[in-house]
Amino acid sequence: MYMSFHNRVILPALAVLSLAFLIGCGSSSHTTPPPSGAFSKANLSGTYVFNIVGSDNAGINANIEFQAITGTFSADGNGNVGSSGAVDFNNSVGNSAGTPITGGTYSVSPDGRGQATLTTTNPVGITSNLILDFVLSSSSGASGGLVTEFDGNGTGSGTLALQSSSAQPAAGNYVVALTGVFGPGQLPVSYAGAVAIDGSGNITGALDYQQGGNAGTCTIASGSSVATLPAPLNFTGCSSSNLFIDAYSVSASDVKLISTSANVYPILSGDLFSQSSTSFPSGQLVFTMSGLDSTPNASGPTAMAGLMTSDGSSTLSNGEEDYDDAGFSNDSPSGTPFNAFTGTIQNSPPASSRYILTLGNFVNVGGGPGTWGFAAYPTDNGVVLIEVDSSGGTAAGMAFAQTSTALASGTGYGMNLSASNGGGFEEDDIAEFTTTTSGISGGIDMNDQTAANLLTDGSFTGNYGGLDPTATGRGLITANTPDSTINAAYYTVSSNQTVMVEVDPTQLGLGSLITQSGSASSSLAQDFAQQHLAAIRAAAKAMKAKKAAEKK
Repeated sequence: MYMSFHNRVILPALAVLSLAFLIGCGSSSHTTPPPSGAFSKANLSGTYVFNIVGSDNAGINANIEFQAITGTFSADGNGNVGSSGAVDFNNSVGNSAGTPITGGTYSVSPDGRGQATLTTTNPVGITSNLILDFVLSSSSGASGGLVTEFDGNGTGSGTLALQSSSAQPAAGNYVVALTGVFGPGQLPVSYAGAVAIDGSGNITGALDYQQGGNAGTCTIASGSSVATLPAPLNFTGCSSSNLFIDAYSVSASDVKLISTSANVYPILSGDLFSQSSTSFPSGQLVFTMSGLDSTPNASGPTAMAGLMTSDGSSTLSNGEEDYDDAGFSNDSPSGTPFNAFTGTIQNSPPASSRYILTLGNFVNVGGGPGTWGFAAYPTDNGVVLIEVDSSGGTAAGMAFAQTSTALASGTGYGMNLSASNGGGFEEDDIAEFTTTTSGISGGIDMNDQTAANLLTDGSFTGNYGGLDPTATGRGLITANTPDSTINAAYYTVSSNQTVMVEVDPTQLGLGSLITQSGSASSSLAQDFAQQHLAAIRAAAKAMKAKKAAEKK
């Protein structure tokens, strides 16, 4: 594996996901009340790192192919994009690293939603400038937030982070996490593991990987280093080796990663997270995961969210799970009971920070509960999860320590949803809404994968409320958009972050909420489940296309 960085930093890491499943929307403009709030162009000021994963419209099999985009741009606080940015693109056509962003413009509405047009060119199927649709996290000073691609080249979701450091990671312990697809068949592939960087930039460590349902372990070969970049980082015993990874530093605790290998595949996106403690966290944990169900009775993506109580050493109890397994969901708009599960925690070498979680009565694939095994790596941003059992499963995601159990009334929230509709097409949405004691009201921007299906400033109204008398932070959001009604079970992580899973049996996905009075950094770790679901979505659609071709 080779890595480079210029105002960007390198390393591998797993990313977390924000996804939700919505019915496809048609292009049009809907009359809604004008946005209200205190945001302005001044709240987008400084250097930003953005990362997006989703589906492109220019691949070998258009509208099926997985794509990854990561880069930086500078905003002057007055609506102008500077000429110091760069962006990496990767899809089945090819990849380009460090493509210059030479300028552009942006706007910010009073509710914190906005758009940035980045002037750039690249050789992998993009036919116009890159347009980002975003929602910001705070109207007090410069802030980051959540982002989607919003042009006719494709669609995807991710984060927009105000860069606090462009330096190479310091000596210390880290967790690397990568997810994406392998080969023209778009097989899902992911890596997660603990690595150490010494004062000379040498990297050592061991990784878990899964490719198309086949799990294994591998190591980073001796001699790998990031002292001079680009530099070799070779995987020994993995399904892939000699990868080239580009990296963009967000902060000392998070580096965004994207593969730019000469042979295109695997196409990977992820993070490098700092790790100041190797202990598994105790207390209440909220998680999101996604995977691919290839069983005959439930073929397609799977999305899960829930919580569990950890004793920090051996036992997981009081597990609650909401899921949508290829259309089979435990929930309905009336809020039917969660799926209850339990589990165990076992420290498992080679890394002192590697743990195996065995979850019983847990719904992963197949439309029913079973027992599943996951490798878990604690980081300063959450716990990275990757399936490692022999079932052929492909699930991955992240868990977070829960510090709050309720959405706040009278508060502005930014939302990102990324989903697959009934036809398998991707939809990515940015919304902003304000809460009352039980209602929500705001606006939504929707991208249904083509330029003809871009909707700006649609109405977004509905209600929310708790589902459990035990006040675990689990609730249900029902929201009306111009094209559909969204029903999503949510789990509050902190005063700044909430995760969600779509619970409509006809829709599937994951989502993320950020409090607009909070910090954008609280949403950074949510990328991994989101990125993995994007890869799963591509794999599921490729699998469906293959089966259809075989029947002809």
